[in-house]
Amino acid sequence: MIGLSSYITKEYRILLSVNMVFNISMIYGSRIFFSQTFNYDDDFSRYYQNYLDIYDDIHGAMFVNRNGYEIGLPIFYKIISLIFPKLFPQNLLQITTFVMVILFYIWLEIYVIKYIKNSQRAALIAFSLFFSFLMAIIGLTRQGFSCVFLLYAISNKDVRLKLLFLVISCLFHMSSLLVFIGFYIIFKFPKLSLCLFGIFLLLFLNNSYLINTSIIESGKSLYAFLPQQFFEYSTYYIKPIYSFDMFAHSVMKILLYLYILFSFFILNPNDKLIKHYKIPILICFIIYFMQIIPTRFFMVAFDLLFGFLLFLASRKFLMLALILLIPYFLRLMYLLIMYVETSFQGEPLSYFYSYPEYSIYPFYYLFQGVLI
Repeated sequence: MIGLSSYITKEYRILLSVNMVFNISMIYGSRIFFSQTFNYDDDFSRYYQNYLDIYDDIHGAMFVNRNGYEIGLPIFYKIISLIFPKLFPQNLLQITTFVMVILFYIWLEIYVIKYIKNSQRAALIAFSLFFSFLMAIIGLTRQGFSCVFLLYAISNKDVRLKLLFLVISCLFHMSSLLVFIGFYIIFKFPKLSLCLFGIFLLLFLNNSYLINTSIIESGKSLYAFLPQQFFEYSTYYIKPIYSFDMFAHSVMKILLYLYILFSFFILNPNDKLIKHYKIPILICFIIYFMQIIPTRFFMVAFDLLFGFLLFLASRKFLMLALILLIPYFLRLMYLLIMYVETSFQGEPLSYFYSYPEYSIYPFYYLFQGVLI
């Protein structure tokens, strides 16, 4: 799609993109190995049990997340339970992944692609939907859906639709409200925000314990105005003692993000498509690298939109960038196929055996346990 982007028509691009989304959902489902007992420290184990409870109409199953405030995923599971018979874990993952990624693709088609010249539109989709960049956000199901609907809320100009998408985003994960507010403050007042952030960063590095404890205590003071669970989650990952770990993130991803910033600020400083977003992206990167605020609040930029930002940084010299990036892309796909979790003893490709090789039924892999 990247190399032949200038020759791909709109109809063919859409067909290829939907096929790509379908393949992502199939691969992701097949890469999860399920043992006989679930690990309740794992998010999906809890989500799948919640799905089973909703399917069986267990009382209270719709209100298990954050004391009933985050009902977005249970509602999604309820809709699935009304459409499909009871699903096996990999089938639920397939459907969940497909819906999440297709919503992200639709956002690209509606709000982004019109600003990209025709010859690069297929390349935009290919970069944005590169599977290895999306794996982290897909794995955090509630936050993944929240991030996607947050993009709709930020991009929509109609105030009513903006509020609707923001509410839906919050129903999946309440942290999206903080992300939305923070983004708009930085977007509307970029220079002031950068200045205040610089002051905050200096104070934080000087006395991180005081800053972190102050944030936690100030959050508690707002319990009377907003749900307590909202601030409990928002401050959950904020620890009084700050420790910097330079190996907490992929070194290659840090280098690519530095390349993105270099392109935005040095190579293409006057690019109309990105000039209003450079400061928010810069602040997000500093926070991501320094780990001064939980990085889960910035998964929109670091996971969901990483391929998209990489495309924007490279679009002026796309083919040269692609030649340089191909080895990295191939390595990511190799690790995806060949990497084995230590908890599962077996050959790497055994992960894909979660699907039977064949069946007499058409599309049997979509209906495992239903037709056979």
